[in-house]
Amino acid sequence: MGTTTLENMSTEQRKRQDVVGNSQLPSVDEKPLRADARRNRERIIAVARAAFIDEGADVQMEEIAKRAGLGVGTLYRNFPTKDALFGEVMRDQMARIVDALALALEDENTDLAFRALVLTWAEDAAKHIGLREMVAEFPDATACAGQSARYNELMEVFLERAHREGHIRSDITVVDFRGLMCGLAASIAIGADWKRCAEVILSGLKPIE
Repeated sequence: MGTTTLENMSTEQRKRQDVVGNSQLPSVDEKPLRADARRNRERIIAVARAAFIDEGADVQMEEIAKRAGLGVGTLYRNFPTKDALFGEVMRDQMARIVDALALALEDENTDLAFRALVLTWAEDAAKHIGLREMVAEFPDATACAGQSARYNELMEVFLERAHREGHIRSDITVVDFRGLMCGLAASIAIGADWKRCAEVILSGLKPIE
């Protein structure tokens, strides 16, 4: 499995989630956006994500609109508050994580795929410290129930396979793994070396002999 950072996850790759059973169809009550409105919304989210990574909570909504090449009115029609915009950025970020996990599951070499996944997430955590700072600023904006449930489903399949093949400790659960990843991100946020932290976790996950 080649290293695929979350930055490189494309829209087309995201659609591949359907291969492992994830279908994200709009609800019957949801009105589809016009093509130009959809492009504007996607551009705002992409620009905001980069701005939050670079500057954290200090970036102003007006600056985001300027970077996106859109009027402030267009920004506020889509996202009336910074809290709402950050919530959408976090849903997008979680979707990227789920995408990476779905792609890893397609790799037949479970051991290498699992290792590459942890290292990739650690590297991305080092690049996205600004997003972690935003979580502290807007804790209520980070609910991603749909993506979180999908992550749990896929990770349970991944861990079960890794257990069966003897790559990781048999007592490691999805909750354990998520806790380790949160701790990894927290350690990186205060200056720990991302690669060393990832290697320590990978070593600790190996089966006990």
